Amino acid sequence: MIIASIIAFLIISITLIVVINHFRSKPSVIKGTKTECLDNQATAAKKDDAAGEDAQGIDLQDDRLSHPPTQLNELVECGDESPHSIFALNNGLNDDQGPQDQFKQNPSTSLAETFTLSNTFPIEEIEKGRLEGFQICHIAFGDGNWVLGLSKSSGFSGQQWHKTDYFPRPEIASGWSSRYEVTGLAYGCGQWALIMSQGGPYGLQQWYATPSFPQGEISLGWDNQYQVTGLSFGDGLWVLILSQGSGYSFQQWVKSPTIPHDEIERAWANNYRITGLAYGEGFWAVVMSQLDRVSIQSCHTGLEFPSEEINKGHADGYQVTNLVFADGIWVLVMTRFDESE
Repeated sequence: MIIASIIAFLIISITLIVVINHFRSKPSVIKGTKTECLDNQATAAKKDDAAGEDAQGIDLQDDRLSHPPTQLNELVECGDESPHSIFALNNGLNDDQGPQDQFKQNPSTSLAETFTLSNTFPIEEIEKGRLEGFQICHIAFGDGNWVLGLSKSSGFSGQQWHKTDYFPRPEIASGWSSRYEVTGLAYGCGQWALIMSQGGPYGLQQWYATPSFPQGEISLGWDNQYQVTGLSFGDGLWVLILSQGSGYSFQQWVKSPTIPHDEIERAWANNYRITGLAYGEGFWAVVMSQLDRVSIQSCHTGLEFPSEEINKGHADGYQVTNLVFADGIWVLVMTRFDESE
């Protein structure tokens, strides 16, 4: 009887140790999935049949290579000054050669894009832009300022934004139920800024919020014909947005303690373009994708907000596609698309 009791005690103890270690070793992952089909779901599935076959991730910190199988909320503002720098698009286009190749620009193409830098959340600028026919194309926070990008060529038919002091899970779910998709998400000054839009290319969407880099979630998304369309870090969380219908055929990602210039150059040479950029936990994460449009791309890093580079890129027909401040530097990615196709 004593022996049987000892054995039972040992079995229970071992079981408890295994369970405790299991939960300690797995970070908590919050997940949201859009289960309803949008009108363009069929288009999304058709475009992405081949997605994931060439997907890969590279972690430069340990040199491992992984191959997956194929306002709606009013809160306290930070600061009290008005925006102090606004950059407007120069519509001039030319045929200067870009980093990878050269293509014919359509001289009739007319873009309209503005950027506002402000240490308060730019509510007035959003509303003013909306009245003038602009939609939000970019939202970010860095160096104590909110960065707002507005565009007249986004293609969105409707848009809403939310600013909360908690992760906007209910706002995402509510937007999905009204046929909006997540097109922007940023964290700054203790607040999340969420942009949701109608009329974009995306079909189904998923999001994950996890304290560690979502390598497994990216692979799982690739397996199910989703592509990374959003990656950000804030309040100790990596937030991943996965979408169908992105127009990306293949994707890859790279992690590095510094901006991985060599890897970006190699990816550019293989017709990949930067489509995601974030910094967290002491490293940069860059997502690169093959697009369904011919394009060329430039990447600039510097200590000051890149106003001159933005204006020069606009003058040459480029659009801002990524703008991030982290680890003491600004990183600007601009892309020029072939409009003659």
